[in-house]
Amino acid sequence: MYRGGIDLVAGLEIKNSFTLVNAPAGSGKTTAISKLVKVLLRSSEKKILCITFTNRATEQLRLKIDDEQVEISTIHSFISNFMLPFFNKVGIKEYYGEVFALNIEQILSGSDPTNLEKIEKFKLRNNISPDKLLDREFVIGNMQKIYYSETQYSSYLYGGLSHDDLLLFSRDVLSKFTKINNLISQKYSYVFIDEYQDTNTEILELFHKATQSTKTKLVLLGDEMQQIYADRGEGFEPVLEEFFEKDRSLKKNWRSNEHIVTILNNLYFDPSYSQDPQIMGGQKPQLHLVDSVDKVETEEDVMQLVLYNSDLFDRIGAGNLYRAFLQKYSFNDKHTSKQVLLDLTDNPDELMKLFIFIMETTYYYSNKKYGEVLKRIVGFNYLNEQKWRVNKHSDKLRINMYLQEINSKFNEDITILELIDFLQRTKLFDANYLEQIINNLNENVNFKERIATVKLIEFKRCYNESKIQTTSTQHAVKGEGHPSIALKITDGAHSPNVQMYLFLELIAKDMFNYTELKEIVPDIRALKENYTKLVGFKISSSITKDSYEANKVNLNNYIIELDSRIMRHNHLYSIIFQTVFVAYFSSSNVSNFKKCLSAINKIEGIILAYKLFYVGCSRAMNKLDVYVSLDKVNNFKTEFVSKMQSIGFDVVV
Repeated sequence: MYRGGIDLVAGLEIKNSFTLVNAPAGSGKTTAISKLVKVLLRSSEKKILCITFTNRATEQLRLKIDDEQVEISTIHSFISNFMLPFFNKVGIKEYYGEVFALNIEQILSGSDPTNLEKIEKFKLRNNISPDKLLDREFVIGNMQKIYYSETQYSSYLYGGLSHDDLLLFSRDVLSKFTKINNLISQKYSYVFIDEYQDTNTEILELFHKATQSTKTKLVLLGDEMQQIYADRGEGFEPVLEEFFEKDRSLKKNWRSNEHIVTILNNLYFDPSYSQDPQIMGGQKPQLHLVDSVDKVETEEDVMQLVLYNSDLFDRIGAGNLYRAFLQKYSFNDKHTSKQVLLDLTDNPDELMKLFIFIMETTYYYSNKKYGEVLKRIVGFNYLNEQKWRVNKHSDKLRINMYLQEINSKFNEDITILELIDFLQRTKLFDANYLEQIINNLNENVNFKERIATVKLIEFKRCYNESKIQTTSTQHAVKGEGHPSIALKITDGAHSPNVQMYLFLELIAKDMFNYTELKEIVPDIRALKENYTKLVGFKISSSITKDSYEANKVNLNNYIIELDSRIMRHNHLYSIIFQTVFVAYFSSSNVSNFKKCLSAINKIEGIILAYKLFYVGCSRAMNKLDVYVSLDKVNNFKTEFVSKMQSIGFDVVV
């Protein structure tokens, strides 16, 4: 309903210019948005903008809201489309030259081979004499337009903006050019940003400034407990505290049974966000103390949560294929190897397109669904038309023979390259198409070497996993639930940095305080940044002995200040830092210095572990099993068992 300037529906109440809806997992944020937007459309003369974090979330929201007055888009898609009309304006291009002056001049003045090659290509592309000396003004004057490059790298000589630079530059443009900034409030009556906790700070700043002192209302939705990406939205927290009204009206949990909700409530850092379960009864979650979590076998209908993508593909038996594609897509920021291997919709990879076609065609052929087979043959543009043409009955018999031959080969224990070789020999596919695939393989030698020994069965396992998901990373598709979840507790040996067992020790001993840890992190980051400027290089565990010795005075002071600041938190200091700091002050050397850095990094690892533990539990609808290695908690087993029981678990030893 709509009452006197108060927008109230589905539990959401939007009364102020700026509203923050922080709601735990399972509270129905997407449904609440869709219902509220439908009501707001009745009284809104302008459009309503809904910004989502992923393409998947965009598709889900579009299924719920189908109205031309509502724009639903990911942030990069919206910003690139919004800025497009202005990116060819002279004033914007000149401003681009100011913002990226240093980047452009570094290329033009650089004498290293990479920069020289960039300059040479620029001159060739623009028919410029090789002897011409380039400066920033010439480059900007030669630039036709600014554009979104859809990669992680910017092309500064041509106006190409990377993912990050698109957001940063757009924010700066809107801040400088008032008329462009005003267009957002002129066009939209409401702006909804979903998953605010994972949205870049510059985007939150952009929309805050664009709607400030206007009638347009800005609504941020999400869950702080699901903020798992570093440096997302953290810089915007002072603005949230000062300007945003906090809405806590989404109090119901629609996903999990009452026993799981009890655990989620006990884990959540702020009791004011406690949820009311809507599914009563059900199984009580169990925490299993086992000899090894790696040896635990789960039932087929249980979704197993793992820490890394590599764990996911190893578990389904496609680890070699994943590592090959990981190499291929390591520098592609638009598509990831995981998406390419598990997303069958509009797949961008030429090999995957081929395998998906064969997999689906042979599947339907084996199941005698000939209509589906014909549909795929007609829809695939890379077949040898002469061999697949159907004019008479004998043609059908011939095609049936082709399908038998492909199906038989596809089910053999062969490598992916052996299949391609077979397809070339049969000439069933367009020769130019297969030749292009082979040329692409030959150009990427590292990928070809990795894919050469990968068996075809690994692709089939990826295909089956894409149809019926059995495994997920703990952080993937955070909003989705599953009837049965198996969460195996492991530490992160590499990125992401996850200190799961250290978190469990702290919580078992009643020493875990999320708010306290959260306040420490910015302080430590600022200190690191200050000393990085002093020594002139990034302070990390890769520091060499020579670099350490040359900057020992400053680095000693860095550790002294760290020690002083963290010592205020006695319980953390005694468990994590005391031993390594005492060792360093006893013997100041590069080895002990690195140990101090490693200890400092554990703070963020503990916070991430806490959130992943919560997110993992929150994905369970009916059944939740958590597996913990007994040897990792033996030193605090009694306290741990007692704590887990008080949280709501049945502990099974």
